Amino acid sequence: MFDLWPLNHDKTQNRNSYTSPGSGPGGSDSLFGLSGAIALRLQTPYGSASLWLAAYGAVILSFMGGAQWGLATGKVNSNPWRAFGVSVIPALVAWPALFLPITWALATLSVTFAGLLAYDLWTVRQGQAPAWYGQLRLGLTAAVVLCLTFAILANRAPV
Repeated sequence: MFDLWPLNHDKTQNRNSYTSPGSGPGGSDSLFGLSGAIALRLQTPYGSASLWLAAYGAVILSFMGGAQWGLATGKVNSNPWRAFGVSVIPALVAWPALFLPITWALATLSVTFAGLLAYDLWTVRQGQAPAWYGQLRLGLTAAVVLCLTFAILANRAPV
């Protein structure tokens, strides 16, 4: 039978693992591009690059909460309320953060990314998420926090 998804099935743990080639590193291109635009002080007809970076960060955080929701629904969990509760926190923090002054918005997003990374790594250690997920999240979160921190510093620098 033709398989549409290139899954790596681990028969010892009865788990499938798959990472999309563009879902991680490809998504960080926008972060670095917006950081470059911030460094060059570029403006768009629709707002500053810093605002776009914050909005993109909010979208990514919401998506990461959705990933946790998916992990919570895909297994028998001894504490489903914790897992589902944690999965909505990123969106509940990210979207209101966009109403803060830009440096505070970027800082809030950065801290939330770091906090979610800590939880994600904990779920990996508990066996509630595959090992590759922790490795992927560590690298991508480092890139996101780096870009957000750069934007905070660039917004505080004199023009």
